[in-house]
Amino acid sequence: TVSDSTVEFHANALNRAMPSGTLHVVIPLREVSGVHLLPGVATKIVSIDVRYRRAKVRMYGADKVVGSIRQALAALPCEQG
Repeated sequence: TVSDSTVEFHANALNRAMPSGTLHVVIPLREVSGVHLLPGVATKIVSIDVRYRRAKVRMYGADKVVGSIRQALAALPCEQG
């Protein structure tokens, strides 16, 4: 889910049934320094640069999610000061 202040990823039922890492991720848009669409076999990968880390999420519709994140980043008000 992309809002005007965060990007959120929540595991679906299949992923919740197979415990393997973090199931819910919330990233403040102000902390995003880059967003990329990476290739995958059956699904593509959303890659988000946050400070000194990179969050990667494999999903269907990744290209649309990357576009939504880029739009939300462009709409952020510029900080002054």
